[in-house]
Amino acid sequence: MVAAHMAHWFGNEVNPLYLFPFAALFGGLAQFLAGMWAYRARDGVATAIHGMWGSFWMAYGILNVIFAVGRLSPPKGAWPEIEFWFIVLGR
Repeated sequence: MVAAHMAHWFGNEVNPLYLFPFAALFGGLAQFLAGMWAYRARDGVATAIHGMWGSFWMAYGILNVIFAVGRLSPPKGAWPEIEFWFIVLGR
């Protein structure tokens, strides 16, 4: 859903509020909980990776809520700051 939104498959003026449940709950909360279960299983690498991804997706979902309610305007055109986060987290 996030990639489809970034590719503008749904148009340029779509309300970003629809991204919140996908990013924050499916991508964020689920990943973060997986990290906590990995901690319990004493898997340090999985704890770090799932915790990082979960935190990122929850923050991305909240950012889209802030965009949707109008407290912050989304950037127009390229958004290299978010692209850098994807590069770092994809490694």
